[in-house]
Amino acid sequence: MAGAKLARRYEAKALGHEPALGLSEVAAYLQDHLGQKLTAFVAGVSDPKTVGRWASGKSGPPFHREVRLRSAYDAARLIVDQVGDETARAWFLGTSPFLDHTAPAVVLHDAKTPEGCRHIVPAARSFLEGAY
Repeated sequence: MAGAKLARRYEAKALGHEPALGLSEVAAYLQDHLGQKLTAFVAGVSDPKTVGRWASGKSGPPFHREVRLRSAYDAARLIVDQVGDETARAWFLGTSPFLDHTAPAVVLHDAKTPEGCRHIVPAARSFLEGAY
């Protein structure tokens, strides 16, 4: 079990995520700044209360959902820190020219592999740089 956790941390780091941040903290941040329903959609779960369980540390998501959450966290953190929660929520729901005119929330929701999440943070950076 410890080997699997270590492997997940290394993979998270390779994807550019902040591996020291626990999943409960990631889920809590997203819940606070994007809302429970949007966070659940991004993660690909139908019950928004699941996000609350993850945020409280009562349970955790499978790896593919964790990667989605960490990618969402990285993008949300960039946007929230510079322009606030409301703009971050709007960015996740709006279409992005850097994501084939698909909403970032949909890209994350549909991602089947970590590779499917890799364009989210660059798209967020492009948005903040005014490239839209």
